[in-house]
Amino acid sequence: MLRLLPLRAALVAIAMVLAFVSPFDRSEANAPVVLDVTGAVAGDRASFDLAALDALPQARIVTATPWTQGRTTFDGVAGPAFLKAIGATGKTIKARALNDYAVEIPVEDFLTKGAIIATRLNGERIPVRTNGPLWVMYPYDSDPSLQNKTFTYRAIWQLRSIDVQ
Repeated sequence: MLRLLPLRAALVAIAMVLAFVSPFDRSEANAPVVLDVTGAVAGDRASFDLAALDALPQARIVTATPWTQGRTTFDGVAGPAFLKAIGATGKTIKARALNDYAVEIPVEDFLTKGAIIATRLNGERIPVRTNGPLWVMYPYDSDPSLQNKTFTYRAIWQLRSIDVQ
């Protein structure tokens, strides 16, 4: 009977850990999480590594920006697909960068303004030193209504977390 106690304790510990692991964790076991999502989403939280973001439907934006030279190609998760994947039910996204810069983005921007979560810049992963690994991007060239400070402030780079409210 004494030999079963360590086994029983281990099983209880494993069950407790599993109870706190979100079914919406979309990161590989050894891959670094690049985006944490909380708030008004299915399961209350989700975590993504780059492979999990790449597995979602993708979109491409080719546009000039205040931060890049000429027209630049941004590839990443299509806004509506991302919102669907996380089961977002809120109206606002509070996005936070690695340096703690934070901005509020209406969910509507991802649904109707063409915003994406870019994972690639000109076909390459975006290093942290050049505003990566994630960058919210808008199709500035295709919609003149996006060409103002409101939308440039919302184009948060080095995106680290999202809280849907």
